[in-house]
Amino acid sequence: MADNVKNSGIYTIKGLKPNTSYNFRLLGNNSYDGRQYKIEQSFTTLKDPIPDEASLSVKNATYTELTLQVDFPVSGAPDNKVEFMKNGAWADISSYLAKKSGDYVVKNLAPNTAYKARVSWRGKDNSIKTKEKDVSTLRYSEPFVSVVSTDNLEALTLNVVYPVSGDANNDIKLVSGDHVYTLSIPHKATGFYNFNNLTPGTNYTAVLTYNLGNGMKQATFPVRTNSYGAACKNAELTNAIKAVMGRNPNGSGTTGECNPYLYDKSGNLSAGSSTVQEKVEFYFGRTKTGVKNSEHPFNKLFFENLDYGIYWYGKDNVAQKYKPGIDNPYYDPKKPTVIYVHGWEKDTVSKYFRESGASYDFDDKPMQIFNLWLDAGYNVGVFYWNQLSDDDLPGVPFQITRPEWTESKIWSTKGDVGMRWRKPGGSFETVNVPQKSAGDLFYDEYVAAMANQQNKNIQIVGHSLGHQMAIYLAKKVCDTKSGLCPNRLTLLDPANTAGQRNYTVNGWRQPITSVINDYASDLMKKGIAIELYQSSNLMELPGNENNMKLKSMASYVRLEPDFTSKYGIFDAPAKQHVYARDWYFLSKAFSKIPVVKVERVWNWWWYTDVMKTDTKYNTVPFANASIDDIKKTMNAAKASDKRVRFEQRGGKNSFALSDDDFTENVYTYADPPPPSITNPPPGPVLPPLNPYIPGYR
Repeated sequence: MADNVKNSGIYTIKGLKPNTSYNFRLLGNNSYDGRQYKIEQSFTTLKDPIPDEASLSVKNATYTELTLQVDFPVSGAPDNKVEFMKNGAWADISSYLAKKSGDYVVKNLAPNTAYKARVSWRGKDNSIKTKEKDVSTLRYSEPFVSVVSTDNLEALTLNVVYPVSGDANNDIKLVSGDHVYTLSIPHKATGFYNFNNLTPGTNYTAVLTYNLGNGMKQATFPVRTNSYGAACKNAELTNAIKAVMGRNPNGSGTTGECNPYLYDKSGNLSAGSSTVQEKVEFYFGRTKTGVKNSEHPFNKLFFENLDYGIYWYGKDNVAQKYKPGIDNPYYDPKKPTVIYVHGWEKDTVSKYFRESGASYDFDDKPMQIFNLWLDAGYNVGVFYWNQLSDDDLPGVPFQITRPEWTESKIWSTKGDVGMRWRKPGGSFETVNVPQKSAGDLFYDEYVAAMANQQNKNIQIVGHSLGHQMAIYLAKKVCDTKSGLCPNRLTLLDPANTAGQRNYTVNGWRQPITSVINDYASDLMKKGIAIELYQSSNLMELPGNENNMKLKSMASYVRLEPDFTSKYGIFDAPAKQHVYARDWYFLSKAFSKIPVVKVERVWNWWWYTDVMKTDTKYNTVPFANASIDDIKKTMNAAKASDKRVRFEQRGGKNSFALSDDDFTENVYTYADPPPPSITNPPPGPVLPPLNPYIPGYR
């Protein structure tokens, strides 16, 4: 260097190593005084931005394919190579991506098999370097079929495990002699499947068909239906008696305890056995809420331990619970979704009952209220919290029971009874209880189950106390997970009790209606459509709170099921209360439910009422009304104190919707003055009068 550096200027020094420190010394002579001067300086070279090492990893492994993720120091260099050992020999697969960095896919491999992969490249020292990795394909699940439930003598619930869940070639069927039983519902995924219309006490063979990539295979598993207990002629009655009494009936055919008339409302099983009679009637005949035991998809196992969560429904009332990491055949994230949440479920756990898609009209005609939505391309889910909501406040004089304790669980874990839940025997579990409110449990399940939801058409439907669950969920989701925010809330005969709370909500002890109304107002400002359907007068009874504020904000429809009067003063209110649920879900069958106006016309001798279509509205709010139609009729959009209520005019005397029509009723609404005490001191809250009405939920 010294001989070459004679003049001032810029000099380049080559051949240095990356990330290395060097010392430089500059010497110079002064021609005037003959003295020599020197300057010393240290420098460090930069790190080499190009690594001298290739990386090799498995990005994805399936049963028959491997994806190798390769990163070369210089992508596309001529000496780059990717090799794969198959059948004991190395094969060059570099041409897959022209020796570039990226994902190399190797196909047609054997399941659960070990292989080797290798990459090579030219290093900076000009030598060829290699890196080798052991890789393997996934192992198939073992095909498996087991019996989950034989409670129904004429049905089997099977747990089906396919080697490859969701494969198009998967199939499950039952065979007995020349008879083959197949499923009409989707059954390609691992899950629980019900086979119905079987013969009691009969051996069947479950035939599982699957494909491992090397041809179709079958596996067979023996299964058997239960036998009649004491040879009752009717299998459903046999099951009912056994479920209630814990033993087989004494009798045979239709005699003794096999006589179904012993369990009618007008009969007696024996002295002092009214409870047994009522429960057998529940299992054998129509329940108060209209569902037979054989027509809902839950057996007794679902009630022995706490079971809450979202169940996705398929056609004809089959259902499978959402579980993380398990494919559900009844949920598709690309479809619009409706989720229903029930309310107060008093006295249902002891009867092993849950609401479902199977119901009856009030003349015992069976209905499947979810099928219309499934046919329209919806995911249909139900959030169950029935063991938590089967709770009541003991009566005080002139009272039988009250729902406050169930209502408190929606908002807080600090209510009078905490988060206890009902057991089938009637007692409560108070130790192993949730540490979150029912509203928060709903939120957690919803966020997890809907995490992959792509379709933004999401609707939450809440009945009775369930309308509080729906509003709680929507508020929290829209505040924290805006991508999963529902765009439509449907409140069916909403219920809430009156008075201050003895627990806090958002730091205040306040009437629940105040919280509900604040939440609803905020949701409306976010653009969410809210519709409210009232079908009974339960909220106008003493002890409850008729939330006129909520009605003044939502799109409000007043159903008038006058036909229920024939069931008497005790049963009619419960049927009216449930009617809102059935009416709304069944309205999915209609393209329009008319709004009419009445004009009085003089025809020479008298006036005649003439019905004409009210062209102001496209339709009354109902299941198939568009979001825009709902928003146009929402009272929150009204600038004045005038509000609109759609009142039923036609079809009041029948369960069917085909003859229903409605009129527009305009009324004046003003917010009530604020209460003078909004945060009373701690202490007991005396419950107002509120007689229990059977079926009020």
